[in-house]
Amino acid sequence: MRRGPKPAKSKEAKPPVARQSPKGDGARVSDLENRLAEALAQQAATSDILKVISRSTFDLTPVLQTLAGNATRLCSADAGIIRKLDGEVLRAVAECGIPRELYEFDQRHPLPPGRGTIAGRAALERRTVHIPDVLADPEYQNTEAQQLGGYRTLMAVPMLREGALIGVFVLHRFRVEPFTDRQIGVLQTFADQAVIAIENVRLFKELEAKNRDLSEALEQQTATSEILRVISSSPTDIQPVFETVVENAVRLCEAERAFLFRFDGELLRRVASYNVDPALREFVDQNPIAPGRHSVSARAALERRTAHVPDVQADPEYAYARRDMDLIRTMVAVPMLKGDDLVGAITAYKLEVKPFTDKQIAAPDLRRPGRDCDRERPAVQGASREEQGAHASPCPGDRGAGPADGDK
Repeated sequence: MRRGPKPAKSKEAKPPVARQSPKGDGARVSDLENRLAEALAQQAATSDILKVISRSTFDLTPVLQTLAGNATRLCSADAGIIRKLDGEVLRAVAECGIPRELYEFDQRHPLPPGRGTIAGRAALERRTVHIPDVLADPEYQNTEAQQLGGYRTLMAVPMLREGALIGVFVLHRFRVEPFTDRQIGVLQTFADQAVIAIENVRLFKELEAKNRDLSEALEQQTATSEILRVISSSPTDIQPVFETVVENAVRLCEAERAFLFRFDGELLRRVASYNVDPALREFVDQNPIAPGRHSVSARAALERRTAHVPDVQADPEYAYARRDMDLIRTMVAVPMLKGDDLVGAITAYKLEVKPFTDKQIAAPDLRRPGRDCDRERPAVQGASREEQGAHASPCPGDRGAGPADGDK
């Protein structure tokens, strides 16, 4: 039997392979290049900020100015401003591209948290706020600032440290053009860097203050140890103790000169001084001081409390002629008391108007020059009555001198 020809197998048509358009490839490459350029620019900006931070350990302004400039540039904004929380308001502390009239207005009108401004809204809600057009925002109330600045699109990111508000970072555009999600993320990164910079400065300042306090405490301890050493090495001679006290008073209080007076029942007489020329020393020896209002030492003796005069040349009551011989400006005197009895005074002064600090006035050599005297009294039992009397004179007892009106 003759077989016929076999039927031809039908071939399924394969779908044509889609060829990628060269134009589409170019768009993707361009997008990748743009992203790479943005990443490199952001990395370079971060490097710039780190350099500024390293050069400005205690100065926050250049760091924040750099942050404001970089954020404005990388987010394609027209202006940027950083506001730092000061009590209950946000104050402008750095800017880039802000019109001068607007920045001056901001300085005069710090913003409280609230919904009427974008910075206040971000501070109130603790989240990023984006206003595409302030003129179309029904809650925006800072119309005078908007008219001065001419901005339309705004973005604000709160600067937070462990949930606590530090400030707000704001960007402006003078046209209606909303920021992209990527630009919002960039500003959030800069806001985090601003918080780090602010915290670094705060920590450095705290460390500096602690180191300064420690240094002052060590200096005072050293001064007290030196006085005790002199006391132990001179059990029958009080003069070296007096001289050590006035020398330490000048050093610890950053003064120019110092005097130590004994009260003989009527007058304050010099028994020691430091950095005083012979002519002035002779004048003071020939003109002992009676308690009264005419000099700072006399005032301390009269009132039995610290007398602090920021500028002797401007004090209407000061009449002691020593002022004219040495052009004294700032002066402090502390009475030395034994119970309620006046036994002397220590006076230190400067040749410039620079008030003494509370810590300097409270330095051991001014406030408690004879507190350790009781420790050394047994060592002078064999000394003459005159020596014992001189030795006991500077002991003020345990009662501290209260501040004068000038110290308040």
